[in-house]
This record gives sequence, C-alpha cells and structure tokens, in this order.
Amino acid sequence: MSEEESPILNDYVFKQVFGQEDDNPILISFLNAMLDGDINIKHVTILNSEIPRLSEMGRTILLDVQAQTDDGTYIDIEVQNGYREDLIDRMFIYGTNMVNKYSEKATRFDSTMCIAIWILNCRVKEFNHFGNDPIIGEFVFRSKLDSSKYLPLKELKIYPIELNKGLDVLNLSPKKQTWINFLMTSDNSSNPVEIKEVHEAYDKVKVTTASKKYKTYMEAVEKAEKLRLQELLSAKEEAIKQGLQKGIKQGKKEGKREGLKQGKKEGKREGLKQGKEEGIKQGKEEGLKQGKEEGLKQGKEEGLKQGKEEGLKQGKEEGMKQGKEEMARILLQSGVDINIISQSSGLTIEEIKSLTK
Repeated sequence: MSEEESPILNDYVFKQVFGQEDDNPILISFLNAMLDGDINIKHVTILNSEIPRLSEMGRTILLDVQAQTDDGTYIDIEVQNGYREDLIDRMFIYGTNMVNKYSEKATRFDSTMCIAIWILNCRVKEFNHFGNDPIIGEFVFRSKLDSSKYLPLKELKIYPIELNKGLDVLNLSPKKQTWINFLMTSDNSSNPVEIKEVHEAYDKVKVTTASKKYKTYMEAVEKAEKLRLQELLSAKEEAIKQGLQKGIKQGKKEGKREGLKQGKKEGKREGLKQGKEEGIKQGKEEGLKQGKEEGLKQGKEEGLKQGKEEGLKQGKEEGMKQGKEEMARILLQSGVDINIISQSSGLTIEEIKSLTK
C-alpha cells in the first residue's frame, strides 16, 4: 500500500489527525470502534509520547500517539509501515515499558491498564502462532531465556490490526470496518456506515497534506532518507574496502604458509634428486680411484708373488741344468764315454760337447 493511497499512515499526518488535542472526537470515535465495547470512552487526554529508558543499556522510546481515557486507562497507538524481524518483540517491549512507566503512579488498591493498538501496514507471519484472530489479546513480553516469550498479564492488552489481511478476512463490525477502510484508502465512498468523525478525519487529512508544514516535513524526511542511504552506501563501501584489505592480508598470510609448505615439499624432492645424482657421480669417482689403488696394490702383490714363483722355478731349472753340466764336465775329464754321460745327466751329446769348448 503506497503512501499516496493511504496518507493517514504517514507519521506526521497521523499525529495531526489523532494526537494534537484533548477530547478529540475523531480519536474517541476511533478508539471506541477499535476496542469494540471493551471500554466506553467519553474523554481522552493527550500525553507526552516519550517513554524513558529503563536502564543505562536501554533507550528512550517515542510513541506515535499516547493518551489516557476518563477511566484511567493508558492507550498507545502505533503505525508500522513495513515488516521488520523484531516486530513482535518491539510490540511487547513498547507495551511493557508503558506498563512500567504508569504502574509507578498506581496505589496498592489500583491496577494500571494499558492498551496498545498497532496499525500494521504489512503481513506479519509470526501472528500465525496466535491464530487468525486479528487481536492477539492479553500477552506480555518475557526474556528470551525463558521457554515461553509471551505470558498473560492483566495490565496489558495488545491489539494488532493487519491491514493487509483485507476486510473480508477480518469479519469486522460495521463501525470498525469503516475506520479500517479510512486507514486503508483515501476514498470514503465505500464505507459501510456513515460516521461523522470519519468524514472529519478525511477532511483533516486533506488539510494537513496540503499544508506548508507537511511539505516541509516531507522534504526533511526525503532529505534524511537520502542522507541515510548515502551513509549506508559509504558504510558499505568502507566495509568492502576493509574487507578487501583484511582479505589481502589474510591471503598473504595463508599464501606464505601454503608456499612454505609446498616449497619444502618440492625442495625436498629436488634435493633428493640432485643429491642422488651428485652421490652417484662422487661415488663413481671415489670408486674408480679406490678401485685403481686397490688394483695396483693387488697387481703388485700378485706380480711379486708370480715373479717369485716363476723366478724360483726358473732358478731351480737353471740350477739343475748347471749341476748337470758341471757333473758332465767332471765325467768328461775323467774319461767317461760321452754316451754314458748323456744317459746319466739327461743332457744331449751336443750340449755335452759344447762344454769342452
């Protein structure tokens, strides 16, 4: 529902129509229709709409319209354009803060009754918990630590009016339907019953929206919204910038850690490869050197051994030959027949004859 279709839901217009004067007949008619006989209101007093904070951590609450009836009941009327996640909690926090504020004035013989009427220009999915009845009834907000957030409290009644449900779903009385039709559209031709105060409310809306103050208010609202969007955009850009810087820093840190890990792994693999190649080369060189030295040593030893063996053999053979020749020479000098000498020495006749030369 657009603001043009329902200007009454504008905060400034709503306050001008309902919250500017005591005994306002428009407000009295609206409340009697909405409360549907719960109480019979004849007089209302407009109150300061500020609810002071309850603690240092809390904040001051500014209500849309707050009034007190002739029987002492305190009434808060709130307009909510658009759904928000904390809407249910917000409704009960506002209500209980109002009870806390005015219960201090009550005596021990009295009880303070507070009524909160919430005009909701949105669909509230959480209301399914309470059924389809447009009135939640007597409930109060409790700590989120408790198993049940909402418990009965006789001092507080909350009346949510969901405009987006449509008039057919709500099954309302004619007076209530006429007032809700006023909240939903600027066209008063389809009202089920004639209510003088509704016509007066339509006229007041027209006068208010045509005023210079309203135009100034809307310009201020538009300017504030633009400023809010600019601040939101600046905050978003700053968040992106900070996030990018943090991301780069974190990325460098993680990249360095991953690089060191991977570098160590690849370095170890490359080191093993190079070490193996250098080890093979060095081992081959040292093996050749050691083999050569050991080969020379072993060759020398084996050469000496073989030379010694061959020398002994050769010396023995030569010594035996020389002994045979010396014996043959003595036998020749003794006049022994050369054939007998050859047979006894093993020398040939030619070798024996050469001894005489």
